[in-house]
Amino acid sequence: MVAEPNQVTADALETYTLVESLAPQAQLIIIGPTWGNSEPNESILKTRDAVRDAAAKVDALFVDPIQDRWFTNGEPGLVGADNMHPTDLANARIAEHLYPVFLQALSANTT
Repeated sequence: MVAEPNQVTADALETYTLVESLAPQAQLIIIGPTWGNSEPNESILKTRDAVRDAAAKVDALFVDPIQDRWFTNGEPGLVGADNMHPTDLANARIAEHLYPVFLQALSANTT
């Protein structure tokens, strides 16, 4: 989780560019980092911003679980006892958040 933001941006951009070269017709959807049930620290926010900035450079759709408060919304039972891994309930919430994103991307590609 601790990484130099400029390196994260460079590495992410390299990865996104490679994916686009292999699948030029695909809509690239980038899902930013998540965070446990506490407020995220500055380091993870910088990492999130670096991933987001790289996504913007390739016109990818960026989904921000931290901003959208997937796990920091106060709902109990989303983060496992290790304060890191999602529970089954959390995986259901992830699917609920991502379903409209994927539906939007699919419908955009058919018009």
